Amino acid sequence: PFHFEPLPFGKYPQYQPNKGTFAETFVLNIPNGRVSTSAGYVVIDEKYMLREFYEQCQWLMYALNLINHWSATGNFSNVRKVSGRVAVISRRGYDSYVHGLVDVLGRLAIIELMGIDYDYLYIPYESSHIKDIIKTWGIDPLKMIQPGGQFNYIQADELIVPSFTSRLAPTPGETFHSLTICCGVYWPTWLVEFYRKKFLPLVAHKPNKNIFSKKVFISRKDRCPSVGRGLINEDEVFKLLQKQGFERYVLSQLSFLQQVELFNNADVIVGTHGAGFTNILFCKPGAKVFEIFQARSDTSFFYLAQLLDIQYKAVQTMEFPDRDPGGGACTAIPLEIIHDILNNLNT
Repeated sequence: PFHFEPLPFGKYPQYQPNKGTFAETFVLNIPNGRVSTSAGYVVIDEKYMLREFYEQCQWLMYALNLINHWSATGNFSNVRKVSGRVAVISRRGYDSYVHGLVDVLGRLAIIELMGIDYDYLYIPYESSHIKDIIKTWGIDPLKMIQPGGQFNYIQADELIVPSFTSRLAPTPGETFHSLTICCGVYWPTWLVEFYRKKFLPLVAHKPNKNIFSKKVFISRKDRCPSVGRGLINEDEVFKLLQKQGFERYVLSQLSFLQQVELFNNADVIVGTHGAGFTNILFCKPGAKVFEIFQARSDTSFFYLAQLLDIQYKAVQTMEFPDRDPGGGACTAIPLEIIHDILNNLNT
């Protein structure tokens, strides 16, 4: 079970339940199992897909239409045989840093915790952050099968398919639809503990530590305007923060282990909502985090902070749109809000 404090200005509680139950995790072993695409669709009898391996945060109709399309165009007729045991940890959204850690590599964590052996990983390894984390994890790159091309649809001697880490389940006495659309990412306590135990010692035992500021401002200049949720007036914002000892960091310019070290070293972190805030996973208890929201209503990091005893402050800058809970264009932030953040540092 999980129970979080609700987001103070949450507008979509039906998409962001703050209390409920996680489904039990599991691993299936499927003799002569088949899997297709970077979405990691497990295919049965060339026309069915196991619903448990379709993301809860997406519409089931998309998958049904995709399967019908594949069936009609003959994509299921060109299967490549792979000898050995293939662990499937791929899924849609892998190119997002947060989904990569929770939904892709979280499935690898299940396999590792259960001590299950495999010959290959079916994983979208070309993604730069996944490749970086896998390298840090210590897994042989020769074990990777990259979905697509000749490996778009494969059949293994045995598929090893772990469940997702945080699928929501019915809570006794409550009405629940198994395909609830979630606008947010959920972190089970066991996964948080697994990542901290796995990666924080690598930072603690580094012979040459990086010199990072204790006061961190997360830049999204590399994401704006192409991706969004950056600050048009970021330079003005940073000037105010810089006077108080903050340094600015672009996370895409840092390796995974450098990001772990940056967040673990920080006393205060300020930034706009984005996948980079996943790294508060590695903060020390008591660290202060100010997450600046624009048009995106998302509880992912607010809930994560509660698991870690982080002093978290959600900062709203504008009203959330009625029809697009996932929106978030680049916008300018009133500098008064930054003054408020700085005043909060001393309270």
